[in-house]
Amino acid sequence: MTHRTIDLPEHIYKELIKLKQKDESVSEVISRLIKKEKPIKSIKKFAGIFQNSSDEWESIEKTIYNDRLRQTEERPLKF
Repeated sequence: MTHRTIDLPEHIYKELIKLKQKDESVSEVISRLIKKEKPIKSIKKFAGIFQNSSDEWESIEKTIYNDRLRQTEERPLKF
């Protein structure tokens, strides 16, 4: 394993220590935080998630449609 020394402002180091769990090193805290914050890279991950639950999807579609109608009705029209 490679070891690196990094400079951190004191307040950042103190925040890391606060986040550190009982049997966890500072390196492990940083690793945990990095893994936790990874963004989803592709929407393709969600493709087909409602494939086997069309009733659930229909319910979601109705909710979206009704919300859009409600917002349109509440919005004053300006010409």
